[in-house]
Amino acid sequence: MNDETWLTIEQVTAFEGISRMEVYRRMRPGDPHFLLSKPREGEPGRLIDARSMTWQAQKQWRQDLLRNAAKLPEPDRSGQLPLLPQTEIDRKIAALSLPASERDCVLRRFRVVDSCLNHNWKAQGYASRGDFLAALAQRNETSVRSIERWLSAWRQGENLLDLAPELPGPKRGAGSILNADMRAHLVRCWRIEKLTLRQCHASLVAYLEGKQNSPGCKVDQFYVIPSRTTVERFIHSLSEIDNAARKGADALKAAVGHIDRTYRDIRSLDRVDVDEWIVDAFAYDPRHVSRVGRYYALTFLDERSRLPLVWSLVEHPNEQDEIDLLCALIREFGIPGLINSDRGRFRGRTFGGRFLNRDRGEMYRERDGILDRLDIARNEPREHNPRGSRLERFHLELANWARTLPGWCGSDTKQRRATDADAQVALHKEWVRTGQGASPLLSRDELLQRLNRFMAEFRQRPSLRQ
Repeated sequence: MNDETWLTIEQVTAFEGISRMEVYRRMRPGDPHFLLSKPREGEPGRLIDARSMTWQAQKQWRQDLLRNAAKLPEPDRSGQLPLLPQTEIDRKIAALSLPASERDCVLRRFRVVDSCLNHNWKAQGYASRGDFLAALAQRNETSVRSIERWLSAWRQGENLLDLAPELPGPKRGAGSILNADMRAHLVRCWRIEKLTLRQCHASLVAYLEGKQNSPGCKVDQFYVIPSRTTVERFIHSLSEIDNAARKGADALKAAVGHIDRTYRDIRSLDRVDVDEWIVDAFAYDPRHVSRVGRYYALTFLDERSRLPLVWSLVEHPNEQDEIDLLCALIREFGIPGLINSDRGRFRGRTFGGRFLNRDRGEMYRERDGILDRLDIARNEPREHNPRGSRLERFHLELANWARTLPGWCGSDTKQRRATDADAQVALHKEWVRTGQGASPLLSRDELLQRLNRFMAEFRQRPSLRQ
Protein backbone atom coordinates (compact mmCIF):
# COMPACT_ATOMS: atom_id res chain seq x y z
CA MET A 1 0.00 0.00 0.00
CA ASN A 2 1.41 3.38 -0.95
CA ASP A 3 2.45 5.74 1.84
CA GLU A 4 0.43 8.52 0.23
CA THR A 5 -2.79 6.72 1.14
CA TRP A 6 -2.16 7.10 4.91
CA LEU A 7 -3.38 10.36 6.43
CA THR A 8 -3.03 12.00 9.78
CA ILE A 9 -5.98 12.62 12.07
CA GLU A 10 -5.80 16.34 11.31
CA GLN A 11 -6.10 15.67 7.57
CA VAL A 12 -9.09 13.33 8.07
CA THR A 13 -10.91 15.91 10.19
CA ALA A 14 -10.38 18.49 7.42
CA PHE A 15 -11.61 16.20 4.62
CA GLU A 16 -14.51 14.64 6.56
CA GLY A 17 -15.52 17.81 8.39
CA ILE A 18 -15.79 16.01 11.72
CA SER A 19 -14.10 16.43 15.11
CA ARG A 20 -11.11 14.51 16.51
CA MET A 21 -13.36 12.72 18.99
CA GLU A 22 -15.56 11.46 16.13
CA VAL A 23 -12.47 10.15 14.36
CA TYR A 24 -11.35 8.28 17.48
CA ARG A 25 -14.87 6.91 17.96
CA ARG A 26 -14.92 5.50 14.41
CA MET A 27 -11.53 3.88 15.01
CA ARG A 28 -12.92 1.65 17.77
CA PRO A 29 -13.06 -2.04 16.82
CA GLY A 30 -16.56 -3.28 15.95
CA ASP A 31 -17.87 0.15 14.97
CA PRO A 32 -19.79 0.11 11.60
CA HIS A 33 -17.82 3.24 10.55
CA PHE A 34 -14.47 1.71 11.52
CA LEU A 35 -11.47 3.43 9.90
CA LEU A 36 -8.44 1.34 8.98
CA SER A 37 -5.44 2.70 10.87
CA LYS A 38 -1.86 1.83 11.81
CA PRO A 39 0.63 3.20 14.36
CA ARG A 40 2.81 6.06 13.21
CA GLU A 41 6.40 4.95 13.04
CA GLY A 42 8.72 6.90 15.38
CA GLU A 43 5.99 9.32 16.50
CA PRO A 44 2.99 9.10 18.78
CA GLY A 45 -0.44 8.88 17.19
CA ARG A 46 -1.94 6.88 14.35
CA LEU A 47 -2.29 7.09 10.58
CA ILE A 48 -5.62 6.47 8.80
CA ASP A 49 -6.17 4.81 5.44
CA ALA A 50 -7.62 7.43 3.07
CA ARG A 51 -9.69 4.81 1.22
CA SER A 52 -11.73 4.14 4.34
CA MET A 53 -13.18 7.67 4.30
CA THR A 54 -16.52 8.56 2.75
CA TRP A 55 -16.76 9.03 -1.00
CA GLN A 56 -17.05 12.83 -0.75
CA ALA A 57 -14.01 13.04 1.52
CA GLN A 58 -11.99 10.82 -0.84
CA LYS A 59 -12.91 13.14 -3.70
CA GLN A 60 -11.62 16.17 -1.81
CA TRP A 61 -8.46 14.24 -0.86
CA ARG A 62 -7.68 13.41 -4.51
CA GLN A 63 -8.31 17.00 -5.58
CA ASP A 64 -5.88 18.13 -2.90
CA LEU A 65 -3.30 15.66 -4.24
CA LEU A 66 -3.67 17.10 -7.73
CA ARG A 67 -3.33 20.67 -6.46
CA ASN A 68 -0.21 19.86 -4.53
CA ALA A 69 1.35 17.80 -7.33
CA ALA A 70 4.12 19.31 -9.44
CA LYS A 71 2.55 21.38 -12.20
CA LEU A 72 3.89 21.50 -15.72
CA PRO A 73 5.56 24.84 -16.45
CA GLU A 74 3.81 27.52 -18.46
CA PRO A 75 5.48 29.09 -21.53
CA ASP A 76 7.74 32.05 -20.88
CA ARG A 77 7.52 35.40 -22.64
CA SER A 78 9.26 34.03 -25.71
CA GLY A 79 6.66 31.29 -25.99
CA GLN A 80 9.18 28.48 -25.27
CA LEU A 81 8.51 25.72 -22.77
CA PRO A 82 11.44 24.82 -20.51
CA LEU A 83 12.49 21.18 -20.61
CA LEU A 84 11.71 19.20 -17.50
CA PRO A 85 14.39 17.06 -15.90
CA GLN A 86 12.00 14.08 -15.95
CA THR A 87 11.37 11.42 -18.59
CA GLU A 88 11.06 11.86 -22.34
CA ILE A 89 7.27 11.52 -22.10
CA ASP A 90 7.12 14.38 -19.60
CA ARG A 91 9.08 16.59 -22.01
CA LYS A 92 6.79 15.64 -24.90
CA ILE A 93 3.70 16.43 -22.87
CA ALA A 94 5.18 19.76 -21.78
CA ALA A 95 5.69 20.65 -25.45
CA LEU A 96 2.05 20.08 -26.39
CA SER A 97 0.10 23.16 -27.48
CA LEU A 98 -2.52 22.60 -24.78
CA PRO A 99 -3.51 24.37 -21.57
CA ALA A 100 -1.82 23.17 -18.40
CA SER A 101 -4.98 21.42 -17.14
CA GLU A 102 -5.33 19.43 -20.36
CA ARG A 103 -1.65 18.49 -20.32
CA ASP A 104 -2.10 17.09 -16.81
CA CYS A 105 -5.05 15.07 -18.13
CA VAL A 106 -2.94 13.74 -21.01
CA LEU A 107 -0.20 12.71 -18.56
CA ARG A 108 -2.64 10.82 -16.32
CA ARG A 109 -4.25 9.07 -19.29
CA PHE A 110 -0.89 8.10 -20.76
CA ARG A 111 0.18 6.50 -17.47
CA VAL A 112 -3.03 4.46 -17.52
CA VAL A 113 -2.51 3.46 -21.16
CA ASP A 114 1.15 2.60 -20.61
CA SER A 115 0.25 0.22 -17.81
CA CYS A 116 -2.07 -1.68 -20.21
CA LEU A 117 0.47 -2.26 -22.98
CA ASN A 118 2.78 -5.25 -23.51
CA HIS A 119 0.72 -7.60 -21.34
CA ASN A 120 1.63 -5.78 -18.13
CA TRP A 121 -1.41 -7.28 -16.45
CA LYS A 122 0.30 -10.69 -16.47
CA ALA A 123 3.37 -9.33 -14.73
CA GLN A 124 1.19 -7.79 -12.03
CA GLY A 125 -0.43 -11.12 -11.22
CA TYR A 126 -3.96 -10.65 -12.55
CA ALA A 127 -5.86 -13.68 -13.81
CA SER A 128 -7.23 -11.91 -16.90
CA ARG A 129 -7.01 -8.64 -18.72
CA GLY A 130 -10.59 -7.81 -17.78
CA ASP A 131 -9.84 -8.09 -14.07
CA PHE A 132 -6.82 -5.86 -14.51
CA LEU A 133 -8.80 -3.19 -16.37
CA ALA A 134 -11.56 -3.27 -13.76
CA ALA A 135 -9.04 -2.77 -10.94
CA LEU A 136 -7.24 -0.06 -12.91
CA ALA A 137 -10.49 1.76 -13.58
CA GLN A 138 -11.42 1.63 -9.92
CA ARG A 139 -8.04 3.03 -8.83
CA ASN A 140 -8.25 5.92 -11.31
CA GLU A 141 -11.97 6.66 -10.74
CA THR A 142 -12.93 6.02 -14.33
CA SER A 143 -14.63 3.29 -16.35
CA VAL A 144 -13.29 0.34 -18.29
CA ARG A 145 -14.94 1.75 -21.41
CA SER A 146 -12.95 5.00 -21.07
CA ILE A 147 -9.69 3.09 -20.71
CA GLU A 148 -10.52 1.05 -23.83
CA ARG A 149 -11.23 4.28 -25.69
CA TRP A 150 -7.87 5.76 -24.65
CA LEU A 151 -6.11 2.56 -25.73
CA SER A 152 -7.88 2.67 -29.10
CA ALA A 153 -6.90 6.30 -29.64
CA TRP A 154 -3.26 5.65 -28.69
CA ARG A 155 -2.89 2.58 -30.94
CA GLN A 156 -4.09 4.45 -34.04
CA GLY A 157 -1.10 6.80 -34.18
CA GLU A 158 0.67 6.81 -30.79
CA ASN A 159 0.03 10.54 -30.64
CA LEU A 160 -0.31 12.22 -27.26
CA LEU A 161 -2.82 14.69 -28.67
CA ASP A 162 -5.23 11.78 -29.18
CA LEU A 163 -5.42 11.46 -25.39
CA ALA A 164 -6.56 15.05 -24.91
CA PRO A 165 -10.08 15.56 -23.51
CA GLU A 166 -12.67 15.31 -26.28
CA LEU A 167 -15.95 13.64 -27.14
CA PRO A 168 -15.69 9.83 -27.03
CA GLY A 169 -15.31 7.90 -30.27
CA PRO A 170 -14.40 9.10 -33.79
CA LYS A 171 -15.82 12.28 -35.21
CA ARG A 172 -19.43 11.88 -36.21
CA GLY A 173 -19.77 10.72 -39.80
CA ALA A 174 -16.02 10.63 -40.41
CA GLY A 175 -15.48 6.91 -39.95
CA SER A 176 -11.83 7.59 -39.11
CA ILE A 177 -11.54 4.29 -37.26
CA LEU A 178 -12.02 2.37 -40.54
CA ASN A 179 -8.92 2.12 -42.71
CA ALA A 180 -8.94 1.35 -46.44
CA ASP A 181 -8.69 -2.40 -45.87
CA MET A 182 -11.71 -2.44 -43.55
CA ARG A 183 -13.74 -0.28 -45.92
CA ALA A 184 -13.00 -2.56 -48.88
CA HIS A 185 -14.04 -5.62 -46.88
CA LEU A 186 -17.32 -3.99 -45.79
CA VAL A 187 -18.14 -2.92 -49.36
CA ARG A 188 -17.58 -6.49 -50.53
CA CYS A 189 -19.81 -7.86 -47.75
CA TRP A 190 -22.57 -5.39 -48.59
CA ARG A 191 -22.45 -5.37 -52.40
CA ILE A 192 -21.34 -8.87 -53.40
CA GLU A 193 -22.07 -11.16 -50.47
CA LYS A 194 -25.30 -9.24 -49.64
CA LEU A 195 -24.94 -9.63 -45.87
CA THR A 196 -27.04 -7.85 -43.28
CA LEU A 197 -25.66 -5.06 -41.09
CA ARG A 198 -25.09 -7.42 -38.19
CA GLN A 199 -23.41 -9.98 -40.45
CA CYS A 200 -21.17 -7.31 -41.98
CA HIS A 201 -19.84 -6.36 -38.54
CA ALA A 202 -19.31 -10.02 -37.57
CA SER A 203 -17.52 -10.69 -40.87
CA LEU A 204 -15.19 -7.72 -40.31
CA VAL A 205 -14.25 -8.94 -36.82
CA ALA A 206 -13.60 -12.46 -38.18
CA TYR A 207 -11.51 -10.97 -40.99
CA LEU A 208 -9.32 -9.05 -38.52
CA GLU A 209 -8.96 -12.13 -36.32
CA GLY A 210 -7.68 -14.06 -39.32
CA LYS A 211 -5.02 -11.43 -40.02
CA GLN A 212 -3.30 -11.63 -36.63
CA ASN A 213 -1.23 -14.77 -35.96
CA SER A 214 0.23 -14.12 -32.52
CA PRO A 215 -0.78 -16.89 -30.07
CA GLY A 216 -2.15 -15.84 -26.72
CA CYS A 217 -3.20 -12.36 -27.90
CA LYS A 218 -6.64 -11.11 -28.79
CA VAL A 219 -7.41 -9.31 -31.98
CA ASP A 220 -8.25 -6.04 -30.19
CA GLN A 221 -4.66 -5.87 -28.92
CA PHE A 222 -3.41 -5.47 -32.50
CA TYR A 223 -6.30 -3.81 -34.37
CA VAL A 224 -8.88 -1.22 -33.45
CA ILE A 225 -12.15 -3.14 -33.60
CA PRO A 226 -14.86 -0.75 -34.84
CA SER A 227 -18.21 -0.90 -33.16
CA ARG A 228 -21.36 -2.01 -34.91
CA THR A 229 -22.59 1.60 -34.92
CA THR A 230 -19.46 2.67 -36.82
CA VAL A 231 -19.96 -0.12 -39.37
CA GLU A 232 -23.63 0.78 -39.86
CA ARG A 233 -22.76 4.47 -40.25
CA PHE A 234 -20.26 3.63 -42.99
CA ILE A 235 -22.67 1.33 -44.85
CA HIS A 236 -25.45 3.93 -44.73
CA SER A 237 -23.02 6.45 -46.27
CA LEU A 238 -22.50 4.31 -49.39
CA SER A 239 -23.75 5.65 -52.70
CA GLU A 240 -26.94 4.64 -54.48
CA ILE A 241 -24.84 2.65 -56.93
CA ASP A 242 -23.56 0.41 -54.12
CA ASN A 243 -27.08 -0.12 -52.78
CA ALA A 244 -28.40 -0.85 -56.28
CA ALA A 245 -25.62 -3.37 -56.98
CA ARG A 246 -26.70 -5.23 -53.86
CA LYS A 247 -30.21 -5.68 -55.31
CA GLY A 248 -29.02 -7.19 -58.59
CA ALA A 249 -28.28 -6.37 -62.21
CA ASP A 250 -31.71 -4.90 -62.96
CA ALA A 251 -31.54 -2.44 -60.08
CA LEU A 252 -28.00 -1.46 -61.08
CA LYS A 253 -29.08 -0.82 -64.68
CA ALA A 254 -31.96 1.30 -63.41
CA ALA A 255 -29.64 3.30 -61.16
CA VAL A 256 -27.20 4.20 -63.95
CA GLY A 257 -29.58 3.95 -66.89
CA HIS A 258 -29.76 7.64 -67.77
CA ILE A 259 -25.95 7.92 -67.54
CA ASP A 260 -24.68 4.90 -69.45
CA ARG A 261 -27.64 4.04 -71.67
CA THR A 262 -28.02 5.75 -75.06
CA TYR A 263 -31.39 4.15 -75.99
CA ARG A 264 -30.04 3.61 -79.50
CA ASP A 265 -30.66 -0.12 -79.26
CA ILE A 266 -34.43 0.42 -79.58
CA ARG A 267 -36.65 2.09 -82.14
CA SER A 268 -39.31 4.66 -81.57
CA LEU A 269 -42.48 3.23 -80.03
CA ASP A 270 -40.66 0.03 -79.04
CA ARG A 271 -40.77 1.21 -75.44
CA VAL A 272 -43.03 3.94 -74.04
CA ASP A 273 -43.25 5.26 -70.48
CA VAL A 274 -46.51 6.15 -68.80
CA ASP A 275 -47.10 7.79 -65.44
CA GLU A 276 -49.13 10.54 -63.80
CA TRP A 277 -47.92 13.84 -62.39
CA ILE A 278 -49.85 16.06 -59.99
CA VAL A 279 -49.88 19.60 -61.37
CA ASP A 280 -48.21 21.95 -58.90
CA ALA A 281 -50.95 24.56 -59.27
CA PHE A 282 -54.55 24.99 -58.13
CA ALA A 283 -57.31 25.11 -60.73
CA TYR A 284 -61.09 24.95 -60.65
CA ASP A 285 -63.70 22.90 -62.45
CA PRO A 286 -65.59 25.13 -64.94
CA ARG A 287 -68.77 23.11 -64.37
CA HIS A 288 -68.50 23.50 -60.58
CA VAL A 289 -66.54 26.70 -60.01
CA SER A 290 -66.47 26.25 -56.25
CA ARG A 291 -64.47 23.03 -56.60
CA VAL A 292 -60.75 23.88 -56.42
CA GLY A 293 -57.97 21.33 -56.48
CA ARG A 294 -54.93 19.93 -58.25
CA TYR A 295 -55.32 17.91 -61.44
CA TYR A 296 -53.31 14.93 -62.72
CA ALA A 297 -51.41 14.95 -66.01
CA LEU A 298 -51.30 11.41 -67.46
CA THR A 299 -48.60 11.16 -70.16
CA PHE A 300 -47.20 8.63 -72.65
CA LEU A 301 -43.53 9.36 -73.52
CA ASP A 302 -41.37 7.62 -76.12
CA GLU A 303 -38.09 6.52 -74.50
CA ARG A 304 -36.11 6.55 -77.75
CA SER A 305 -36.87 10.13 -78.78
CA ARG A 306 -38.04 11.53 -75.37
CA LEU A 307 -41.09 12.80 -77.24
CA PRO A 308 -44.34 13.24 -75.27
CA LEU A 309 -46.81 11.27 -77.41
CA VAL A 310 -50.25 11.78 -75.87
CA TRP A 311 -51.46 13.18 -72.57
CA SER A 312 -54.62 14.02 -70.69
CA LEU A 313 -55.63 16.13 -67.71
CA VAL A 314 -57.93 14.32 -65.29
CA GLU A 315 -59.25 14.92 -61.83
CA HIS A 316 -58.33 11.45 -60.57
CA PRO A 317 -56.73 8.79 -62.80
CA ASN A 318 -58.96 5.78 -63.22
CA GLU A 319 -59.25 2.79 -65.51
CA GLN A 320 -61.46 4.54 -68.06
CA ASP A 321 -59.03 7.46 -68.40
CA GLU A 322 -56.21 4.97 -68.98
CA ILE A 323 -58.20 3.17 -71.68
CA ASP A 324 -59.02 6.47 -73.42
CA LEU A 325 -55.36 7.53 -73.36
CA LEU A 326 -54.21 4.15 -74.73
CA CYS A 327 -56.76 4.39 -77.53
CA ALA A 328 -55.50 7.89 -78.39
CA LEU A 329 -51.92 6.57 -78.50
CA ILE A 330 -52.84 3.69 -80.85
CA ARG A 331 -54.95 5.91 -83.16
CA GLU A 332 -52.21 8.53 -83.55
CA PHE A 333 -48.97 6.52 -83.44
CA GLY A 334 -49.79 2.80 -83.56
CA ILE A 335 -49.40 -0.11 -81.16
CA PRO A 336 -46.36 0.20 -78.86
CA GLY A 337 -44.05 -2.72 -78.26
CA LEU A 338 -43.78 -2.32 -74.48
CA ILE A 339 -45.39 -0.12 -71.84
CA ASN A 340 -43.11 0.85 -68.99
CA SER A 341 -45.32 1.80 -66.04
CA ASP A 342 -44.99 1.73 -62.29
CA ARG A 343 -47.21 -0.32 -60.04
CA GLY A 344 -50.14 2.07 -60.18
CA ARG A 345 -51.06 2.41 -63.87
CA PHE A 346 -52.36 -0.04 -66.52
CA ARG A 347 -52.80 -2.93 -64.15
CA GLY A 348 -55.59 -5.31 -63.36
CA ARG A 349 -57.81 -7.80 -65.13
CA THR A 350 -58.85 -5.31 -67.82
CA PHE A 351 -55.33 -4.72 -69.07
CA GLY A 352 -54.05 -8.25 -68.43
CA GLY A 353 -51.55 -9.95 -66.28
CA ARG A 354 -53.97 -11.70 -63.93
CA PHE A 355 -54.08 -15.33 -64.93
CA LEU A 356 -57.07 -17.42 -63.91
CA ASN A 357 -55.30 -20.78 -64.25
CA ARG A 358 -52.66 -21.59 -61.67
CA ASP A 359 -50.98 -24.27 -63.76
CA ARG A 360 -47.65 -22.90 -64.99
CA GLY A 361 -47.98 -24.34 -68.48
CA GLU A 362 -51.48 -22.99 -68.97
CA MET A 363 -50.69 -19.68 -67.31
CA TYR A 364 -48.33 -18.48 -70.03
CA ARG A 365 -50.56 -19.69 -72.87
CA GLU A 366 -53.53 -17.83 -71.50
CA ARG A 367 -54.41 -14.40 -72.92
CA ASP A 368 -56.62 -12.14 -70.86
CA GLY A 369 -56.83 -8.36 -71.13
CA ILE A 370 -56.27 -5.48 -73.55
CA LEU A 371 -52.47 -5.60 -73.50
CA ASP A 372 -52.42 -9.38 -73.99
CA ARG A 373 -54.80 -9.22 -76.93
CA LEU A 374 -52.74 -6.47 -78.62
CA ASP A 375 -49.48 -8.32 -77.85
CA ILE A 376 -48.12 -5.38 -75.83
CA ALA A 377 -45.48 -6.26 -73.26
CA ARG A 378 -45.45 -4.56 -69.90
CA ASN A 379 -42.61 -3.67 -67.56
CA GLU A 380 -42.96 -2.63 -63.92
CA PRO A 381 -39.84 -0.75 -62.72
CA ARG A 382 -39.25 0.62 -59.26
CA GLU A 383 -41.54 3.47 -58.27
CA HIS A 384 -40.29 7.08 -58.32
CA ASN A 385 -37.00 6.15 -59.97
CA PRO A 386 -35.82 9.07 -62.16
CA ARG A 387 -32.66 7.18 -63.11
CA GLY A 388 -34.54 4.24 -64.59
CA SER A 389 -37.33 6.14 -66.37
CA ARG A 390 -37.02 9.12 -68.66
CA LEU A 391 -40.58 10.14 -67.89
CA GLU A 392 -39.68 10.80 -64.27
CA ARG A 393 -37.02 13.22 -65.48
CA PHE A 394 -39.55 14.80 -67.85
CA HIS A 395 -41.70 15.53 -64.82
CA LEU A 396 -38.93 17.85 -63.62
CA GLU A 397 -39.50 19.90 -66.78
CA LEU A 398 -43.20 20.02 -65.98
CA ALA A 399 -42.45 21.11 -62.40
CA ASN A 400 -40.34 24.03 -63.64
CA TRP A 401 -43.07 24.99 -66.11
CA ALA A 402 -45.71 24.93 -63.35
CA ARG A 403 -43.91 27.77 -61.57
CA THR A 404 -45.16 30.13 -64.26
CA LEU A 405 -48.82 29.23 -63.70
CA PRO A 406 -51.30 31.20 -61.59
CA GLY A 407 -52.04 29.40 -58.36
CA TRP A 408 -48.64 27.68 -58.20
CA CYS A 409 -48.43 25.87 -54.83
CA GLY A 410 -45.17 23.93 -55.08
CA SER A 411 -44.63 20.21 -54.77
CA ASP A 412 -44.54 19.97 -50.97
CA THR A 413 -45.62 21.77 -47.83
CA LYS A 414 -42.38 23.74 -47.52
CA GLN A 415 -42.73 25.19 -51.04
CA ARG A 416 -46.42 25.86 -50.52
CA ARG A 417 -45.67 28.04 -47.51
CA ALA A 418 -43.39 30.15 -49.70
CA THR A 419 -46.14 30.82 -52.27
CA ASP A 420 -49.37 32.81 -52.23
CA ALA A 421 -51.47 29.85 -53.40
CA ASP A 422 -53.73 29.88 -50.35
CA ALA A 423 -54.36 33.62 -50.76
CA GLN A 424 -55.32 33.09 -54.41
CA VAL A 425 -57.70 30.28 -53.42
CA ALA A 426 -59.32 32.67 -50.91
CA LEU A 427 -59.70 35.33 -53.66
CA HIS A 428 -61.26 32.70 -55.92
CA LYS A 429 -63.83 31.81 -53.25
CA GLU A 430 -64.58 35.50 -52.85
CA TRP A 431 -65.11 35.72 -56.61
CA VAL A 432 -67.49 32.75 -56.51
CA ARG A 433 -69.47 34.31 -53.68
CA THR A 434 -69.74 37.84 -55.09
CA GLY A 435 -69.39 37.29 -58.84
CA GLN A 436 -67.35 40.49 -59.20
CA GLY A 437 -64.07 40.75 -61.07
CA ALA A 438 -62.23 37.63 -62.23
CA SER A 439 -60.75 34.58 -60.60
CA PRO A 440 -56.97 34.56 -60.10
CA LEU A 441 -56.93 30.79 -60.85
CA LEU A 442 -57.13 28.93 -64.13
CA SER A 443 -60.00 26.67 -65.03
CA ARG A 444 -59.39 23.08 -66.03
CA ASP A 445 -59.83 23.93 -69.72
CA GLU A 446 -57.43 26.87 -69.50
CA LEU A 447 -54.89 24.70 -67.70
CA LEU A 448 -55.18 22.05 -70.43
CA GLN A 449 -54.62 24.69 -73.11
CA ARG A 450 -51.44 25.86 -71.43
CA LEU A 451 -50.30 22.26 -71.04
CA ASN A 452 -50.89 21.64 -74.75
CA ARG A 453 -48.88 24.75 -75.60
CA PHE A 454 -45.98 23.58 -73.41
CA MET A 455 -46.02 20.11 -74.99
CA ALA A 456 -45.94 21.61 -78.48
CA GLU A 457 -42.99 23.82 -77.59
CA PHE A 458 -41.18 20.93 -75.91
CA ARG A 459 -41.54 18.81 -79.04
CA GLN A 460 -39.72 21.49 -81.05
CA ARG A 461 -36.55 21.34 -78.98
CA PRO A 462 -33.44 20.64 -81.10
CA SER A 463 -32.43 17.63 -78.98
CA LEU A 464 -35.71 15.91 -79.88
CA ARG A 465 -35.46 16.53 -83.65
CA GLN A 466 -32.05 14.94 -84.14
